[in-house]
Amino acid sequence: AGAMGEGASGAAGVAPTGQAVAAPEKSAKVTVRVVSTPAGADVYLGDERTPRGKTPLALTMARAEVATRLTVRMKGYEAQASEVVPDSDSRLQMTLSKVALSRPAASGRPQKRPGKKASPQPAAPRAPVPDLHRGDVVDPFAR
Repeated sequence: AGAMGEGASGAAGVAPTGQAVAAPEKSAKVTVRVVSTPAGADVYLGDERTPRGKTPLALTMARAEVATRLTVRMKGYEAQASEVVPDSDSRLQMTLSKVALSRPAASGRPQKRPGKKASPQPAAPRAPVPDLHRGDVVDPFAR
């Protein structure tokens, strides 16, 4: 009976230490560091309309196994969104690309194009100039 008692107390002694080791790893909150290039972008969580702050930002979130949408916005740049699973401390790097201002620029370009179109027209006849009979080499994949 004494041996069984020792075995039971040994098992009881192991369980609490096992739980104690697991507890510090999983805190209720995790930190997601959001970094953007360029810095200073607003960080939005889910469908929130109010930004959580500007990058670089250390965002404290409730630990979860479900992905949350994180959006980074900056004036003059396209918004970048990413799915974040806040199951551990992590770092999110996002590179913002400038909004293409092609529409206003395109309205100004057609005026210049008639002048440019005159120069490609003489260049167009030059393309078929290679003479295969004289031994000119033509790249069949060049367009």
